[in-house]
Amino acid sequence: MQAIIREMQEICSLYTNNELSIGKIVALSHSNFKKIKAIYKGLDCEQQKKCVDFLEEVLETDEPQLSIYHSSCLLEITEQEKYLHQLITLALSPERTLQQKYFIYWQLIHKTFVKPALLSATVKLELYMFYKHIFQGFKRRLADNKQWIPATERNRNLIVLMANQLLNIGHGPTRTVIDRYRALKKLGKEVYIINTAELPRAALLPVFDPSIATLVEKFNEITTQFPLYQCRDIMPNEQEMAKILEFIASNKPEFIFSIGAPNITADLCSSMVPVATLANSFELPVTEGTFHLLPRELGEQDKDFLKKCGIDRKQIIETEYTYQFEPPVSLCTRQELGIPEDNFAVVVVGNRLDSEITMDYAQQIHEFLARNPETFISFIGKFDNFPRFNVQFITFQQQTNYLMYRKDLASVYDCCDAYLNPPRLGGGSSAAEALSRGLPVFTFPFGDVSYTAGQRYHIHSFTDIEKFIAKWRQKPEFRETEKQAAKARAAAISDTDGVMEKILTTIYSSDLFQ
Repeated sequence: MQAIIREMQEICSLYTNNELSIGKIVALSHSNFKKIKAIYKGLDCEQQKKCVDFLEEVLETDEPQLSIYHSSCLLEITEQEKYLHQLITLALSPERTLQQKYFIYWQLIHKTFVKPALLSATVKLELYMFYKHIFQGFKRRLADNKQWIPATERNRNLIVLMANQLLNIGHGPTRTVIDRYRALKKLGKEVYIINTAELPRAALLPVFDPSIATLVEKFNEITTQFPLYQCRDIMPNEQEMAKILEFIASNKPEFIFSIGAPNITADLCSSMVPVATLANSFELPVTEGTFHLLPRELGEQDKDFLKKCGIDRKQIIETEYTYQFEPPVSLCTRQELGIPEDNFAVVVVGNRLDSEITMDYAQQIHEFLARNPETFISFIGKFDNFPRFNVQFITFQQQTNYLMYRKDLASVYDCCDAYLNPPRLGGGSSAAEALSRGLPVFTFPFGDVSYTAGQRYHIHSFTDIEKFIAKWRQKPEFRETEKQAAKARAAAISDTDGVMEKILTTIYSSDLFQ
């Protein structure tokens, strides 16, 4: 506690300096709050409770922006749900603009994505209602006067594909957009893509380590040529949104296919034409549009959620999430990758490994490797914490390596025996590509990868993997069977053309389309 008190004394000294702006205070206090977080993690439960009581007392303030910042710091430090509720309450203040509210909304979406334990049923519902509040605010300003365009008056050849973010060909959601574009073109549709770029690109309020997106001006890596409009202003920008609404009113597409949820601009267009929304996950999309595309069967919890949100069952279209696979660009060897030739080679891939590979999970990996000295793990992606684990665990030094970011994942997969999915919500694209190269995908039974891989590869502990490895080593026929099973699963989740045709048939037959 004494160390935390010292850090807080330094922070409080900043607050008493009248020459410092709130922005400057936030910047200067960031390192102190990071130290407090690290100290807090090492405390026992009783000490953590005392720490929280102390921090809440010291950080109490009437200054609105600092209240938001302090709640975000407490959420980061403690990972307690109550601070998420606090942030929503503060964001709903009449003082906050719609843009600021949307910024806070996306920060909470990011936080619950990297910390799935925060996404309780209560939080999920509260976040949906928070989005609905923001949407209604924009609707009153921009779309209340828009009239529904009957199906008979819409252009049956034109579909507008809206994305809330486009980056590069290595970005799973971007590949999803391109894959759906190609499928719609094969079905004879004229397709126009709009990137609303709605993920926050500027910190509109002070929060701890804000999630800030980027805008790619040119898509040199995307070989498919398509008509594309990008919103370059910081979104949600009402002038840009009004321009898109006017485009929809003038061109009258038969419907809008919205990929990535939420997308306020796409949802606003549902006042004029049907909007079908697919989230970049296996969850119900957060949308106020017409159709909710769910890439799995509707469960009992989903039904309860729909009832509480006032969403009609007929708006739900159960479908499949499909992927596009790229062949290896080049060949590489285990020697080049630093993987022992005779080891069972496991690969872990992710752009958020620092939050996904927690100390507890790293300990589990260490114990697993210690029991299996002829198993080797390669990490690919963004993993700044790797050197720390490398120092702490001898097995990380001897039985793992960090291959940084790899554009040509398929060539690395061809040198490995299995894919390991850490506890997380995302990761579907890299796991699907691993299946396509014949790799079994070990995953706990939750999150996107659990649906992508299928029940065959669900695990409950590392012991399940050890049993698999034993069979793999002892029975060559088992090895070949599992490779073929992985490839068969990949084939089943790559029929975008067939899935798209079924989606269109369902949409056209619905009375909500008319």
